[in-house]
Amino acid sequence: MRAAVVPEWLAEVVRPRSAPVPWPEMIRAAVAICVPLSVSLALGKGTLGVLPAMGGLLGTMADTGGPYLSRVKRVCSAAVFGGAAGLAIGSAVHGHGWLAVVALVVVAGVSGVLSAVGDIGSATGLQLLVYTSLGTGPVGALRPVWHTAAGFLAGVAWALILILPGWLRSPHGREQRDVAAAYTALAELLRSVGTDQFTARRQALTGALNTAYDELLRARSTATGLNWRRARLVGMLNASHLIAEAATALGVARTRPPPLIIEVVSRLGGAIRNDTRPPMIPPPWDDNPAMLALRDAMAGAARALSRDWSPEDHARSGLRERFRAGTAEALKPGRLAGMTGRLVDEFGGGRLSRIFTRVWEARCCRCSGHTGCR
Repeated sequence: MRAAVVPEWLAEVVRPRSAPVPWPEMIRAAVAICVPLSVSLALGKGTLGVLPAMGGLLGTMADTGGPYLSRVKRVCSAAVFGGAAGLAIGSAVHGHGWLAVVALVVVAGVSGVLSAVGDIGSATGLQLLVYTSLGTGPVGALRPVWHTAAGFLAGVAWALILILPGWLRSPHGREQRDVAAAYTALAELLRSVGTDQFTARRQALTGALNTAYDELLRARSTATGLNWRRARLVGMLNASHLIAEAATALGVARTRPPPLIIEVVSRLGGAIRNDTRPPMIPPPWDDNPAMLALRDAMAGAARALSRDWSPEDHARSGLRERFRAGTAEALKPGRLAGMTGRLVDEFGGGRLSRIFTRVWEARCCRCSGHTGCR
């Protein structure tokens, strides 16, 4: 009865699974926060360890995984331009009443602008606002101001040092390794075409694709903003499906591709793993529809991996073109004079002026208690 209501494949998809406990991240966070506090308490100066512990806390929270260089960029940006700058601003306006309020409003606007830049900008903007707020409180009373930022950055440096063992063990991000493993499984599937191992290799490819998608979705769910490196990996993983479909068609027809093609697919996986340029895709070598589909899919994967074509470059170039076109159009003499004239008309005696007049009259009527005007 249950199978008639809920298909087995759907029940398998929605069945909850226990997630592995991230022991390395938990241990690193505990060491980054507790060691500065423990050292300061052992020296009899417990307050000195608070700022380094705050820096260690930010260093672990801002580190959301990925390649080591990306992790260092994210943590350093969030620490220097976010936490340290926020503490300095908060300490400077500490105890100044309305000046602190105005500073928080300005910092909130800057934080919102930074959040639109990307995942690093989003993390930086969030920490800037949070630590500016903390700086206006008791933490901002510490003097001199630069001691506050220096102690905080010392804790961040300690958290970055704790990342080094993981980098020495595996310099590339886990999602990067998983996508590369999917392409390695594709090469093995193509190598097994026409043999008895084709079904087993196909199952191994399915497992590799599932693992890669799970890792990318997990990383995306914890991301603070758009990450172009991760978007490229998603594009590469999506492109692998076309290669898998072409490989399946070749397996059904028991038509083995040339060894060079298998080597190129394997090198695509190596390019993803090592973050290098994709290999050269050979020209069409066969008029078989499955072979042509395989070649087109490989070319699409190479374009997605190429540094000359990526969502980041495409978005930036499109933004630059739209900005230049809009600026040139707005700065034309006739267009600029027309915009100025319309602005003067609106404020001088147009719609905006009438709205302002009505609002002001209504406010005056409420204040004076007069009920004759509307």
